[in-house]
Amino acid sequence: MTGEDVQRSNESARHRSWLGRGAWAIADQGLFSVANLAVNIALARETSDSAYGAFAGSFSIYLLAVAVHAAFWAEPAMVLLPGRFRDRSRPYVRVVVGSHALFCVGLTGLTGLAYLGMRVFDAPALALDAAGGLAIALAPLLTMMLLRRLAYARLRPRAAAIGGAVNLLAAGAVLAVAFTGPSPLDAFDAYTALAVGAAASSAAMAWLARAPSPTTAASGPATPVANQDVVRHHWEIGRWSVASAALAWVAINSYYLILPYLPGVDDGLGLAGTLRALFVLVMPLVQVNNALGTILLPSLSKSVSDGRSTGLRRYVLTFIALDGAYAALLGLVLARPVLHLLYGGRYDDAAPLLVFLALYPLASGAGYVYRGLLLATEKPRRLVLPYGAAAVASLVAAASLSPLIGLWGIAVAMILGAATQTGLLAFQVQTAED
Repeated sequence: MTGEDVQRSNESARHRSWLGRGAWAIADQGLFSVANLAVNIALARETSDSAYGAFAGSFSIYLLAVAVHAAFWAEPAMVLLPGRFRDRSRPYVRVVVGSHALFCVGLTGLTGLAYLGMRVFDAPALALDAAGGLAIALAPLLTMMLLRRLAYARLRPRAAAIGGAVNLLAAGAVLAVAFTGPSPLDAFDAYTALAVGAAASSAAMAWLARAPSPTTAASGPATPVANQDVVRHHWEIGRWSVASAALAWVAINSYYLILPYLPGVDDGLGLAGTLRALFVLVMPLVQVNNALGTILLPSLSKSVSDGRSTGLRRYVLTFIALDGAYAALLGLVLARPVLHLLYGGRYDDAAPLLVFLALYPLASGAGYVYRGLLLATEKPRRLVLPYGAAAVASLVAAASLSPLIGLWGIAVAMILGAATQTGLLAFQVQTAED
């Protein structure tokens, strides 16, 4: 067997290993998505478009917090734990989790003060319900997100999948209790279900993390990790990742906040609720893409660290095939019956828009591979241009088109931004290799 044959065989073995771990990651994302989907559908069915729009706006703020948190904690850990700190994994994880806890305490305090300020100034009841729920749910949700990423980084997506199952059961139980209560379901109830589910999931994953993993088993006796070393390396990656993450949030999640204020758009809060109700059916594959990209990142990081081929093309084609199949299934077969079944006929007229939105994962999926490779090679600075251009393109398109064609303009803007982002990420990878 030639050296080239050996290299191809090794690449195939790594790809199969990634697919095996990816299956657990997909299971995790599937369970996580079902929990979120259940909460969102229940709230959308039980409240008005405006009330659900208020929840969608507050949830977009949560997603911004997730983006910032992931940039400084989760994503650097995905690169550093299997790479630079793989021989000191346990003390490294303790430093990461400890600093995360401090961040959550501060963030909970800030959101709590914001809620009290809204009460003092007599904010609308819809906004108060959403803001109060967000304040209690942020810390447990961010903790669950971090522990899931750490499970991926330690090559233990099975633990994340178990956490996903616990999250679904706990959130579902709280949602069922809320349905039997004397008052109608509201945004505070939805956030309470998400918070309890996240707390139970985090406890389960923390318990499972006590067992040796492929990473910790190879790490040998624990040696100390200086806090300043962890902070420095996370800052080097996070300072660029946070810019790209915030710009990515603009291109996909800012519309829920700006729709009520766009000139020429009537009932912006109701439109935000409709957009959320539709896009939540696209989100499962977006989250699967994110899971596969997340589980891919440690493999890319190890390949780069060991000087091996990354198998970039094979991973890109895998994402394109998966996203294309989902877009065809949802767009051509399931859009109208799924909308009718889940929302009781409330959004049946929006089925053509859902068909179009099903193209979003196809436009964005391969970008997760390119993003992962730029992070694995510790070149996060190259992420800023693609995400910045995507944010500008999507906002300009949204501002220009939404007064003319309503939510269709927002959908065009989202897909245009995703395609711009993926294309420029591929360009950045190509130029980095040259």
